[in-house]
This record gives sequence, C-alpha cells and structure tokens, in this order.
Amino acid sequence: MTKNQEVILEKDWQDEIKVLTLKAAETSWPLTAFCCFFFIFVEIQNRGNAEYINPFYIVDFGSCIVVFLAHIFRRKIKYPTVVTTYGTSALVALVSTISAIMTTRDTVFTYFLIVSIITVVRGLLYCQEVSKVAAMAIFNHLLILAATLAFRPESYFSLPNILSTNIIQLFMILFSLSGANIRYKLTKSNFISSHRIKTASAIIQDKNRDITDSINYAKRIQTSLLATEKLLSRHLPEHFIFFQPKDIVSGDFYWAAPLINNSFAVVVADSTGHGVPGAIMSMLNISCLNETLRDNDFLNPAPALDVTRARIMEHMANDGSKDGGKDGMDAVLACFNFEKKQLRFAAANNPLWLIRKGELIEFKPDKMPVGKPMGQLIPFKEQVIDLRDGDLVVMITDGYADQFGGPNGKKFMHQALKELILNYSHLSMQEISNKLKSNFDHWKGTYEQVDDVLIFGVRT
Repeated sequence: MTKNQEVILEKDWQDEIKVLTLKAAETSWPLTAFCCFFFIFVEIQNRGNAEYINPFYIVDFGSCIVVFLAHIFRRKIKYPTVVTTYGTSALVALVSTISAIMTTRDTVFTYFLIVSIITVVRGLLYCQEVSKVAAMAIFNHLLILAATLAFRPESYFSLPNILSTNIIQLFMILFSLSGANIRYKLTKSNFISSHRIKTASAIIQDKNRDITDSINYAKRIQTSLLATEKLLSRHLPEHFIFFQPKDIVSGDFYWAAPLINNSFAVVVADSTGHGVPGAIMSMLNISCLNETLRDNDFLNPAPALDVTRARIMEHMANDGSKDGGKDGMDAVLACFNFEKKQLRFAAANNPLWLIRKGELIEFKPDKMPVGKPMGQLIPFKEQVIDLRDGDLVVMITDGYADQFGGPNGKKFMHQALKELILNYSHLSMQEISNKLKSNFDHWKGTYEQVDDVLIFGVRT
C-alpha cells in the first residue's frame, strides 16, 4: 500500500469512527432517560429520610424529561458532535453525582457503581480510542469523588461499602479500557480488511469490464468472418442455424463460399478450445480455408480439407510446443450442387446426418482432425449423396450432445439429439432452430454450458 493510500485509508477510518460513535451515542440517549428515571426507583427504597426525596425527584425526573425530549427532536435540532457523543455520559455522571450527594448514607455506593457501569458500557459499545475512553472515565469518577468529599456531611471512608466499591470501580475501569482497546483494534482491522476487499473488488470489476469490452470487440471481428445470412440465403434454398457459444466468442464456426462449378461450400467446424483461445483458433482455421479456396480453386471437399490441414499444421508447427501444435478443428466440409441435386462432402471427426422421409441416415466421418493427427497422416475421404426434394442435411459440433443437464445431470448424448432433430424435421427452419434452443436451455437448466454449440441444417 502506498503512502498516499495509507493517508486516505486513515482518513476514511477516522470518518468511520465518527459514524460508529454517533450511532452508539444516539442509542444511548433513550437509555440515559431511562437511567435517570430508574434513579427514582432506587431512591424509593430509602424513603426513611424524606428530606432528600423531593429535590431528588426534581433532579432525576427533570433530567429524564430533558434527555427524552432532546432525543425526540434530534432530527430537527442539530446538536454539536461533542454534545451528541459525550453528552449522555456526562449527564448521567452529573446526575449520579448529585444523587450521591443527596441520597442516604447507605446508598452512596450505588451511584459510584452506576458511574462505573457507564464507563464499561462506553468502553464496550463506543468505537473510540482508549485515550478518549480513559479521559471520560477519569472525568466521571473525579466528579463524583470530589463532590462526595466536598458536600457529604460524613467522612468519605465512613460510608458503607465505599472502599469495596472503589476497588470494584478500579477493576471495572480496567475491564472497560481493555474492552475498548480490543473493540477498537478489531473494528479497525475489520474496516481495513473490508476496505481492501472493496478496493480489490473495484479493481477486479474494472479489469473484468475492460476484458469483457475487449472480448465483445473481438466477437465483432469474429462475426465478420462467419458466413453472412445474406450469403447463405442467396445460395441455400432453406436453412437454419442454432449457434450458442459457451462464452462471448466461440471456437465453433460456420463458413461458406460459392465455388466456380456452381456448387456452394459450407463448413461447420469445432476448433480446438472455446472462449478466447477457441476464437483465435477459429480465425486461423477460417484464414486457412480462405487461403485454400483462393490459391487452389478447389472443387472437391476432400482435397480441400487436405490442403487446409497442411496449412494449419504449418502455422501451428511454430507454437513453441515440443512436437509442434496438434490444434486444429473437427469439421464437415459440404459442397452443395442444387442443379445436379448432389452433395459431396468430407468429414473430420464430426458426422453428417441426412433426414429423408422420416428416417435419419448417419454418414460417419474420418476419425482424424483437420490438424496434426495422432497417427499416420492419410488423406480425407470424399462421400457423395444424391439429394432428393425435402431432404434435410444436418451438420453438428459436439457441444449439444455433450451438455450436462436433465434430472440426473447427465450428458444429452448424440442418440437423443438424433431423435430430437428427427422429431422436429417436419417443422419450418425457424421453428427447428427455436425448438433446439428451448430444448437445450431446458435440458441445461442450472448447469453451466460446457462447450460451444452449433447445428447447421439445409433443406433441399
């Protein structure tokens, strides 16, 4: 903590002391009124000497009324801070002193104990430094002691129980000062800890806001690289997209481009990772796809994935790891030719599903990524489907099936996803997307989303 921060913290602590002290003082006003009224009942036990009764009632009952009215009008009358803070203690000490002078010989010690109790209460409840509590204690006890010595007719030490009462006072004062010191230190320690937590929380919030703003800006950049709705609507007869990133940015992406042979290429991919790392990887993957298309004018999906894989491996070879990065993507690259009613595709780890006349047909992928494989590097295989009117082609990533949820917190699983899409396949594209989202959110419930989710469908 810097010197300037320590100065600010100490100033805040002094302000906090004033607030806590004023709160305690405000509570003490009605208690003081009750205390003054209680003195009357103490004195009722000593009615034998009527000479002292009437003046006593006037002093105590008058003090009670004054303090009670002062408390009622505290909102309208702004009392000086010193009056609010020390007024009640001084007043009770003064009334106790007057009462000690006026009361019977056998009851003097009672008022000495009352002054001691006031000291203990202030030490335990008021958040003040020990020096201030000690000064108030000395004032209270010197006042009642001096008045008793000066105005009582009998010898001070001839008063019953006065010596033992003074010893008790001494212990009560020491107890009060010890309590005041402990309370002050604990309260200050808690205040400093709370202040540091608030400061750290504010810093974290600022950092989090800056990071979130940066990620939101990154999302705009990433979105600009995805296939636009305008492009997709121009080349696809009917389609739907259910896309729900785990975080703001995504490792999953969908990419599309028209080909020179009147085909239209669509890629649905799951890059390594999610969030910011996944998004950066997706941008590299999209960049490699764009390079492949620009430099090779590819017509067939399998060679295109081969070339894209080589580019990704070339880039990731310099990632600093021992054997060169194994990051890349799982993907389906599908080339639609609606004139020939033909779909040519290559799949890396992710399957392609065809729904035709109420039946779902699964086309298995090659068990290797578009990236550095675990084993031998072999070319991707091309698969061909002759399309029919009303076919629904579905490409997925694994986020939906891997989501935990439901009553038992289990994965949704691919088989359940197949049945779900099959049940929705007769609906419109927008309805399918809406149903998939509502079912996903319902299944997920209070569980955290585990991965990016992407399902892309095309109806011929």
